[in-house]
Amino acid sequence: MPGGRPHAKATLTLALVSFPVGLAAGYSVHGVSALAMGAVFSYWLSPDLDLRQSIPSRAWCRCLNKVWGWTERMMTHRSFLSHGLIIGSLIRITILVLLYTIVLASVSVVAFVVVGRSIAPTWLSDLIKWPLFCWWVKGIIAGDSLHVAMDWWYSLRKKHETGAKRRSASSAGNR
Repeated sequence: MPGGRPHAKATLTLALVSFPVGLAAGYSVHGVSALAMGAVFSYWLSPDLDLRQSIPSRAWCRCLNKVWGWTERMMTHRSFLSHGLIIGSLIRITILVLLYTIVLASVSVVAFVVVGRSIAPTWLSDLIKWPLFCWWVKGIIAGDSLHVAMDWWYSLRKKHETGAKRRSASSAGNR
Protein backbone atom coordinates (compact mmCIF):
# COMPACT_ATOMS: atom_id res chain seq x y z
CA MET A 1 0.00 0.00 0.00
CA PRO A 2 1.11 3.57 -0.39
CA GLY A 3 2.84 4.82 2.73
CA GLY A 4 1.72 7.69 4.91
CA ARG A 5 3.51 10.36 2.90
CA PRO A 6 1.65 9.77 -0.40
CA HIS A 7 -1.66 9.70 1.50
CA ALA A 8 -0.75 12.96 3.27
CA LYS A 9 0.24 14.68 0.02
CA ALA A 10 -2.93 13.54 -1.71
CA THR A 11 -5.13 14.64 1.19
CA LEU A 12 -3.54 18.08 1.38
CA THR A 13 -3.80 18.43 -2.39
CA LEU A 14 -7.50 17.52 -2.19
CA ALA A 15 -8.03 20.17 0.48
CA LEU A 16 -6.15 22.82 -1.49
CA VAL A 17 -7.97 22.02 -4.73
CA SER A 18 -11.42 21.72 -3.15
CA PHE A 19 -11.35 25.28 -1.85
CA PRO A 20 -10.98 27.20 -5.15
CA VAL A 21 -13.11 24.66 -7.04
CA GLY A 22 -15.90 24.99 -4.47
CA LEU A 23 -15.76 28.77 -4.60
CA ALA A 24 -15.76 28.74 -8.40
CA ALA A 25 -18.82 26.46 -8.31
CA GLY A 26 -20.63 29.11 -6.27
CA TYR A 27 -20.66 27.54 -2.83
CA SER A 28 -20.30 29.66 0.31
CA VAL A 29 -16.88 30.44 1.73
CA HIS A 30 -17.92 28.94 5.07
CA GLY A 31 -19.11 25.67 3.53
CA VAL A 32 -16.08 25.30 1.28
CA SER A 33 -13.77 26.10 4.22
CA ALA A 34 -15.47 23.40 6.32
CA LEU A 35 -15.13 20.96 3.40
CA ALA A 36 -11.41 21.70 3.04
CA MET A 37 -10.90 21.42 6.81
CA GLY A 38 -12.71 18.08 6.76
CA ALA A 39 -10.43 16.89 3.95
CA VAL A 40 -7.36 17.86 5.98
CA PHE A 41 -8.81 16.32 9.13
CA SER A 42 -9.49 13.08 7.22
CA TYR A 43 -5.77 12.47 7.38
CA TRP A 44 -6.04 12.10 11.18
CA LEU A 45 -9.28 10.13 10.89
CA SER A 46 -7.62 7.87 8.34
CA PRO A 47 -8.77 4.36 7.49
CA ASP A 48 -5.26 3.39 8.65
CA LEU A 49 -6.09 4.10 12.30
CA ASP A 50 -6.37 0.33 12.69
CA LEU A 51 -2.60 0.07 12.18
CA ARG A 52 -0.68 0.87 15.35
CA GLN A 53 2.43 2.13 13.52
CA SER A 54 0.66 4.25 10.91
CA ILE A 55 1.48 7.95 10.89
CA PRO A 56 -2.16 8.96 11.70
CA SER A 57 -2.21 6.57 14.68
CA ARG A 58 1.02 8.00 16.02
CA ALA A 59 -0.27 11.56 15.50
CA TRP A 60 -2.88 11.15 18.24
CA CYS A 61 -1.55 11.59 21.74
CA ARG A 62 -1.34 8.42 23.83
CA CYS A 63 -4.63 8.91 25.67
CA LEU A 64 -6.59 9.56 22.47
CA ASN A 65 -4.79 6.78 20.66
CA LYS A 66 -6.49 4.43 23.14
CA VAL A 67 -9.81 5.59 21.67
CA TRP A 68 -8.78 4.30 18.25
CA GLY A 69 -6.97 1.22 19.58
CA TRP A 70 -10.15 -0.84 19.53
CA THR A 71 -10.20 -0.65 15.73
CA GLU A 72 -6.97 -2.63 15.59
CA ARG A 73 -8.52 -5.38 17.71
CA MET A 74 -12.00 -5.37 16.18
CA MET A 75 -11.35 -5.25 12.44
CA THR A 76 -8.75 -6.44 10.03
CA HIS A 77 -6.90 -3.87 8.01
CA ARG A 78 -8.67 -2.91 4.78
CA SER A 79 -11.90 -4.55 5.93
CA PHE A 80 -15.27 -3.14 4.90
CA LEU A 81 -15.56 -1.41 8.28
CA SER A 82 -12.19 0.32 8.12
CA HIS A 83 -11.86 0.97 4.38
CA GLY A 84 -15.54 1.01 3.37
CA LEU A 85 -16.19 4.09 1.26
CA ILE A 86 -18.76 5.78 3.49
CA ILE A 87 -19.28 3.37 6.39
CA GLY A 88 -15.67 3.58 7.60
CA SER A 89 -15.78 7.37 7.67
CA LEU A 90 -19.11 7.43 9.48
CA ILE A 91 -17.88 4.97 12.12
CA ARG A 92 -14.84 7.13 12.91
CA ILE A 93 -16.90 10.35 12.89
CA THR A 94 -19.45 8.77 15.25
CA ILE A 95 -16.68 7.81 17.68
CA LEU A 96 -15.26 11.34 17.50
CA VAL A 97 -18.69 12.92 18.08
CA LEU A 98 -19.30 10.60 21.06
CA LEU A 99 -15.92 11.60 22.49
CA TYR A 100 -16.78 15.27 21.95
CA THR A 101 -20.15 14.77 23.67
CA ILE A 102 -18.50 13.12 26.69
CA VAL A 103 -16.00 15.98 26.98
CA LEU A 104 -18.76 18.58 26.58
CA ALA A 105 -20.91 16.87 29.23
CA SER A 106 -17.95 16.68 31.62
CA VAL A 107 -17.12 20.36 31.16
CA SER A 108 -20.78 21.27 31.61
CA VAL A 109 -21.01 19.34 34.88
CA VAL A 110 -17.84 20.98 36.20
CA ALA A 111 -19.10 24.41 35.10
CA PHE A 112 -22.45 23.77 36.77
CA VAL A 113 -20.72 22.84 40.02
CA VAL A 114 -18.31 25.81 39.90
CA VAL A 115 -20.50 28.53 38.36
CA GLY A 116 -23.89 27.28 39.40
CA ARG A 117 -25.50 27.19 35.97
CA SER A 118 -25.24 25.09 32.85
CA ILE A 119 -23.25 26.32 29.87
CA ALA A 120 -23.97 23.39 27.52
CA PRO A 121 -26.82 24.93 25.49
CA THR A 122 -24.73 27.98 24.52
CA TRP A 123 -21.69 25.82 23.75
CA LEU A 124 -23.73 23.48 21.64
CA SER A 125 -25.34 26.23 19.60
CA ASP A 126 -22.04 28.06 19.16
CA LEU A 127 -19.78 25.11 18.38
CA ILE A 128 -21.94 22.91 16.19
CA LYS A 129 -23.53 24.59 13.22
CA TRP A 130 -25.32 21.78 11.42
CA PRO A 131 -24.70 22.86 7.78
CA LEU A 132 -21.00 23.43 8.44
CA PHE A 133 -20.78 20.09 10.24
CA CYS A 134 -22.29 18.42 7.14
CA TRP A 135 -19.70 20.11 4.90
CA TRP A 136 -16.95 18.96 7.29
CA VAL A 137 -18.26 15.37 7.16
CA LYS A 138 -18.32 15.55 3.34
CA GLY A 139 -14.66 16.64 3.42
CA ILE A 140 -13.74 13.69 5.62
CA ILE A 141 -15.60 11.28 3.36
CA ALA A 142 -13.87 12.79 0.29
CA GLY A 143 -10.45 12.42 1.94
CA ASP A 144 -11.18 8.84 3.01
CA SER A 145 -12.48 7.99 -0.46
CA LEU A 146 -9.25 9.29 -1.97
CA HIS A 147 -7.27 7.17 0.52
CA VAL A 148 -9.25 4.03 -0.36
CA ALA A 149 -8.97 4.74 -4.10
CA MET A 150 -5.19 5.06 -3.74
CA ASP A 151 -5.04 1.72 -1.89
CA TRP A 152 -7.20 0.00 -4.53
CA TRP A 153 -5.16 1.44 -7.39
CA TYR A 154 -1.90 0.40 -5.75
CA SER A 155 -3.22 -3.16 -5.17
CA LEU A 156 -4.42 -3.47 -8.76
CA ARG A 157 -1.09 -2.19 -10.06
CA LYS A 158 0.83 -4.67 -7.90
CA LYS A 159 -1.38 -7.55 -9.07
CA HIS A 160 -0.83 -6.53 -12.69
CA GLU A 161 2.96 -6.26 -12.21
CA THR A 162 3.09 -9.58 -10.37
CA GLY A 163 0.98 -11.25 -13.07
CA ALA A 164 3.19 -9.81 -15.83
CA LYS A 165 6.34 -11.07 -14.08
CA ARG A 166 4.82 -14.55 -13.68
CA ARG A 167 3.76 -14.66 -17.32
CA SER A 168 7.22 -13.58 -18.52
CA ALA A 169 8.93 -16.06 -16.19
CA SER A 170 6.70 -18.92 -17.30
CA SER A 171 7.12 -18.06 -20.98
CA ALA A 172 10.91 -17.91 -20.53
CA GLY A 173 10.79 -21.31 -18.84
CA ASN A 174 8.80 -22.85 -21.70
CA ARG A 175 11.46 -22.06 -24.30
